Amino acid sequence: ALTEILYHVIEFSPFLAAVGVKSEASVPDIFRLIISDPDVVMEKLGNSEVKYRALLRRIAANPPFKSVTAEIRNSPFLLGYKVHDQNDQSGKNSASSIPPKATYILTKAEDICIIDNSFFGRMFPVLQAPHESD
Repeated sequence: ALTEILYHVIEFSPFLAAVGVKSEASVPDIFRLIISDPDVVMEKLGNSEVKYRALLRRIAANPPFKSVTAEIRNSPFLLGYKVHDQNDQSGKNSASSIPPKATYILTKAEDICIIDNSFFGRMFPVLQAPHESD
């Protein structure tokens, strides 16, 4: 479970439940943790971009805030992708085209661009938002 990965978990008992201890972390709890220390969360998830994206989706499905605060705005908790062209950079045309490779970093929203045209995405070396499809 996600709670066991992100938090130190103790054996739960009826006494703990009676005094208000939660058995599972809530979305607001997880969001506070991800805002306060995104690098630690990423590390606890095994530096897995897939697991981190799933966590961000879980938070986005049930946002635990009413408005974007300065703390949210200034926290580098979002995934930004840098796309690297792996084709021959010497200008020679290659018979086989290698698809571009994307690497991620944790960054603030203001550093990420939403790319709706893949040509422009390759043309300008900017951090891109993850591409989600329906």
